[in-house]
Amino acid sequence: MTKTVQQFKQCELKMFKLVFLTFSAFIVTVHSQRCVESSFSTISVRLYNNATENIVDKNVARCISPNTIPNYNENTFLGIKVMQQSIPNLNKGIVAGFRGPFTINFEDNKIETIKTEAFFNLPGVRSISLLSSGIKWIETGAFSNLPSLLYVNLEKNNITSLSPNVFDNLPKLERLVLSNNQLNIFKPDSLRDVPNLQVLDLDYNNILQIRGDSFSTLPSLRNLNLYGNQIQTLDIYAFRSLKNLLVLNLGNNLIKNLNFNFVYIPNLAVLELQGNFINYISRKLLQDLSSMKTFTIHSNPLQCSCLDQLSQWGHDNRVALFTQCNTDVPVCVDAIRNPSECIPRHDSDFPSNMPNFKSFLKVCA
Repeated sequence: MTKTVQQFKQCELKMFKLVFLTFSAFIVTVHSQRCVESSFSTISVRLYNNATENIVDKNVARCISPNTIPNYNENTFLGIKVMQQSIPNLNKGIVAGFRGPFTINFEDNKIETIKTEAFFNLPGVRSISLLSSGIKWIETGAFSNLPSLLYVNLEKNNITSLSPNVFDNLPKLERLVLSNNQLNIFKPDSLRDVPNLQVLDLDYNNILQIRGDSFSTLPSLRNLNLYGNQIQTLDIYAFRSLKNLLVLNLGNNLIKNLNFNFVYIPNLAVLELQGNFINYISRKLLQDLSSMKTFTIHSNPLQCSCLDQLSQWGHDNRVALFTQCNTDVPVCVDAIRNPSECIPRHDSDFPSNMPNFKSFLKVCA
């Protein structure tokens, strides 16, 4: 009798566990397909489906999830596109619950803020683009826990700064585009656990300086674009952690002195410095550029004595040098005193009628 009771209790316990697990799975599934928070009343969403090979426009309410798409099939679903909509806040889970590989396109909208976990429970999403959407602020963790995400485009918005850990736990992210915003500083804490990031586009912002730790969290970075900022100073250790960097674009900035240490980026093959205020390049700097293949330095007030030194280095090391982009513009300038010496100089060491070399970028475009 006792044995029978024990067997009954064991059977009852197993049944309870089975019911509990089934119910839990049901709750997770339902939760992943319904709106976590509402971001809008109704908007038009364009759906891409590989099976039907056509584009379907749907009106959806509150958020975008499998629950809002009739006959959703993760095996044929390719992506969503939302354009010319007014959605002030992308709240948590505005896009949520899709399992398979797909893309998200929110280009050309009216958006002000991207909230924490706006893109929620999306293990298969490959790319997210929010180009030209007027975005001003992105909260911590807005792009987080997306294990398959490869590409994020935030170009042409109004972002002035980035919260800590905006991009968090993105193990496969390869490219991040922040071009044409209003960033005045780039801090390493905005990117956390993005070990595979290879391309970072920060061109056409308002960045004033590059600190020693600016890119310390990006060990795999291969291409860094800082063209068209307001950079005046570079910390001597600005690129210390970028041992895999191949391409560095610092063109069209306000740099006068190249006092940072290139020895920390031993694989650098392409360096662009056109359109700055550089008049001196040291022999030590050239020696540190041991892997250089292409060096662009035109539209700078470079001393003619330094240009001679640079040309000889380029010839000896088979480096493609671009010291002039148009035959109608001057290449270098002679100092007033001891012009044959390539040494650090101040603005007062040059003729007062010296042309504005930076303006030659317009001719070179």
